[in-house]
Amino acid sequence: MKTYLLDTDDFVLISYLKSNTPKKIWWTPIQYIFQYEDFYIEMEIFCCEKNIVSFNDYSFIMSVKFKKVNEKYSNINGCILLSENRKISNIYLVRTLIQFHDYRNPKYKENKNYNSVGGILSHPTAKLKSDIECTNLVDVGLLISIENDFIDAFVKENDDDFYKFEENYLLKNFNFKDLPKQYEYIKLE
Repeated sequence: MKTYLLDTDDFVLISYLKSNTPKKIWWTPIQYIFQYEDFYIEMEIFCCEKNIVSFNDYSFIMSVKFKKVNEKYSNINGCILLSENRKISNIYLVRTLIQFHDYRNPKYKENKNYNSVGGILSHPTAKLKSDIECTNLVDVGLLISIENDFIDAFVKENDDDFYKFEENYLLKNFNFKDLPKQYEYIKLE
């Protein structure tokens, strides 16, 4: 099994997010920006590895990376403001298991977690299937609690963007039972 987990530098920035209220939090299709007075922290989606299985030239593993940028943030067109001067109360690391199989096998097309590149996402503690060619444990982002709202800042379905269904950028009246089951949500202290 390969692992693509956040590193110590990432956790230092995540810890800073939790202990210091961002002036603003922005969303773009490939980034979340946490804006402070003289710098910002960006969480950007990126491809960890491409062409990881022999039967598919388009297989990939998507994750996130964090970076502190030591300059004032300048908003670009297309950014959506999610939060302004609201304290982050909790942060959950979101982790999943991405298993690649020979997608030409018809039995996988019936699986609701199936995607077109032959990958199945499952909870990291799930039992592994015997016909899996490649298994990857991946940290895919964060679930962020801001007062009574949540930001689901994680890669869904191993996609290459932070797609928002029906433009739900902030989850209101949120219930943990409604979260996708193929992810593990680890509360960071």
